[in-house]
Amino acid sequence: MLSPNLEDHVRKRLTAQALPAGASLAIAFSGGGDSTALLHILKDHPQVTHAFIVDHGLRRGSKREAQQAKKTAQELGYQTKVLTWRHDNPTTGVQEKARRARYGLLGTACRDAGITHLLTAHTEDDQAETLLMRYARNTGWRGAAGMAELSYAPLWPELACVYVSRPLLGIRRDALRSYNRAQGVSWIEDPSNENRAFTRIRARDELQNRTYLRDPVLEAVPELRAGLSREKHIFFNWMKSYSEVNSHGYIFCQAVPPSAFLAKIVRAVGGTGNPTDWPAISSLRQKLLSPEFSSATLWGAQISLISHGDEAAYLFTRDPVAVKG
Repeated sequence: MLSPNLEDHVRKRLTAQALPAGASLAIAFSGGGDSTALLHILKDHPQVTHAFIVDHGLRRGSKREAQQAKKTAQELGYQTKVLTWRHDNPTTGVQEKARRARYGLLGTACRDAGITHLLTAHTEDDQAETLLMRYARNTGWRGAAGMAELSYAPLWPELACVYVSRPLLGIRRDALRSYNRAQGVSWIEDPSNENRAFTRIRARDELQNRTYLRDPVLEAVPELRAGLSREKHIFFNWMKSYSEVNSHGYIFCQAVPPSAFLAKIVRAVGGTGNPTDWPAISSLRQKLLSPEFSSATLWGAQISLISHGDEAAYLFTRDPVAVKG
């Protein structure tokens, strides 16, 4: 029997996210403890119809584990598919490459199935670990806002047209393990979770060894996320006042955008999804403000000063060199 508190919590979080009525949703299922709990909690949810499993093929036994996960999901009534990463056995940056490959496969599977919302089993522990890693990289306040419960295409272009929903973000990992045990549900333990060569595992160990870090790391998240929401509202109003988005994919701006919004415009037009290089954005903005400015390129975008109607405007287009090579 399901734990009513946990089931109610997850369903309330999905309701709060205003997911589209009647749309089919998919779970990113690994067979691990967290996603196993999510799979069982939502097995009777009428909209959660698919389970996608990624076989990274990075260690012996991964194919067998993926098939085991597929069998588990099928027995619960999900439409299930195993997605296999084809690679040349990377030896550097393995976690980041695997992450991009995983979301690339999941994004493609969602688009092929007409699914716009992908549910992941990120927990409060994952949030704390992510924040600790971001602090180690001297993240700005936006990075310190952590993961959102619902975000559009957080990895681009891999997750284009796909929202990522994290209904377990306020739940501790231990609570999900307890739920699984209470239901008599088994799960797969990934041996890479013991590999301290990975940054996340070191962050996990740090939080386990220094439990007093957890609350300070997490307590600023709600306020910072509210700050992000306010910033988006400001950007939206700026866009209405000073910009025009053309249906062909280019953008006119009658003024130089604020730095954070300039980064979004350049990335949107250029079609790139790499982490924001703030010194590069600052340098570009200084160029745009210069009386001598005529054109510049950054991240696959080209910015030109042109006449638009009766006034000068900044035109953001795809960089032809980036298109043609």
